[in-house]
Order: sequence, then structure tokens, then C-alpha cells
Amino acid sequence: LTYTVTNSGLAELTISAPTASNLSNISNFQVTTPPSSPISVSGSTTFTISFDVNASGAFSFDISITNDDSDENPYVITIQGTGYELLDYGDAPDPSYPILLSNNGARHTLGSSVYLGTCVDNDTDGQPSATATGDDTAAGTPVYGTCTGNDDEDGVSFTSALEVGATVSMDVAASAPCFLSAWIDFDQNGSWADAGETIFSGQALAAGVNSLSFPIPVTATSGNTFARFRCTTDGAVPFNGAASDGEVEDYQVTISSGLAPVVLFDTYTAPANGTTLFTGPIQLAVSFSEDVKNDAS
Repeated sequence: LTYTVTNSGLAELTISAPTASNLSNISNFQVTTPPSSPISVSGSTTFTISFDVNASGAFSFDISITNDDSDENPYVITIQGTGYELLDYGDAPDPSYPILLSNNGARHTLGSSVYLGTCVDNDTDGQPSATATGDDTAAGTPVYGTCTGNDDEDGVSFTSALEVGATVSMDVAASAPCFLSAWIDFDQNGSWADAGETIFSGQALAAGVNSLSFPIPVTATSGNTFARFRCTTDGAVPFNGAASDGEVEDYQVTISSGLAPVVLFDTYTAPANGTTLFTGPIQLAVSFSEDVKNDAS
């Protein structure tokens, strides 16, 4: 906060640096830019203060500035307001998934240097959307890091196709060391709570890009579904509830059916000596093509 002191009197005015008293729900008060003194007649000076609000709710404190004004010494400014916790929320569809605070949506306290990708911004609540892009397009303040446009959902990228039964490669970028917990709704029932849908639980991440992989079960349903990624120094966390730092990012992902496995039961015997080398089953991924000949005869 920046304040201006103007000398509207008939003589030069001498003032001191501001001091704070009667602090309620306030800590770390600082005068970051002190005022200049003395102030000439009709002149002015500015000073800047900073402080932390300890918790959500009302706060107040007084600023005192001693001076040589005979009838107004000290100058007293009372500052009061309501503090709100700075949080990052998810943006998958709600209520299918826990996004909004009223649904105990995943949320991360902001203010540290821990986040996914290049930035994270403040959300007043969850940003649910049909395609998990609500937080991508919403411009929140303040911003930690440097965002491209309004998009702070930039920490996760898949480097191979998401196919039923495949092992997927991916890169996860973290601004600082943290632990990754992540889920994919493989059966598309609107929940990340089912068995086998946790793909990472407290996976350690280093600052920078981390190359990871995970399997997609053969029972997964092909089509569009939703994934959640949470990075925090709290360790392994659930897909809902609060975390003390970090970021949550939700994504709509598409899982394709891939190639259907063909299971063969067979025995192969080497012809030279009659030794049996292996006995089935053998599982192969096979694709089929057909040449069509137009025979006019």
C-alpha cells in the first residue's frame, strides 16, 4: 500500500517513518519505502508499506507518523479489511469431480515457489468446465511465475499416445522439488476413487522437467475422460481437499482403443533336434489389411 503525505500548511513539515500498533490478524509489517522529510510548503512525499494477513477474516492495525505539526501529532491512519486465502483450484466438471470448495475440491495455498509448469494464479473458487479448461482461460490475481496469456495449466504433457493396455510416457514440469499425486478416470464414471485409477502417489519431482510413465489398464474405457495432477511438498495427497502449497491441474484426455491383442495357444518344436522351445499362450498385437482385386473375368 502506498500513501501520500501533503504539506498544506504555511511552514516546512518534518515527519518520521511510520510505525504500526494494535495489530489484529497481521504480521510482518514493513515500511518498504520510507517518506522523505522535511516536506516543503505545498510539497508532498509518499511511503509504502507491506504486511501479511495471518488468516482469512477481518484484520486491522494503526499507522502512526510523528511530526512537528503542533495540533496534529502524531498522524494516525487506521487500516482495516477482510483477508482471503490465496488458493489454486481445479477445473474438471463438477459435481462429477470435486472442484468447488462446497464439494471439498482440491485446493492449494499459494505464496510459495512451488507449482507445476511456469506459473500458477489465484482462484476465488473452483473453475469447473466441460473440457477442464476453466482455469486455463480465467485470469486470476496474483500470479506466481510467468504465465503465457491466462493459461496456468501447463505443467503436464504426454509424449506418447494414451491407448488401452499401453504404457504412456509423459513430462511433468515443476518449479521446485515437490511430490506428485495423479489420477485418471479410466472407466469414465465421474470419479477418481476407483481401484487402479491412481497413477502416481507421492512421486518425487525435481525442479525442471521430469520424464515419467504409467500403464493404462486393459479394462480402461476408450474415449474422453479426465485426469488430475497435484504437486505439493505435503507428500502424497488425495484427489480432494487442501494442500499447504503447490498446484492442482485438471485435463481432459482421450484414450484410444489401440490394437486388440490376439492370444495364440501353440507349441513350437525346433526341427533339428526335436527340442520344445516354448509352449503358448503367446500374446501378439496384430493389425490386419486386405488387398481387393477387381477380377473382370
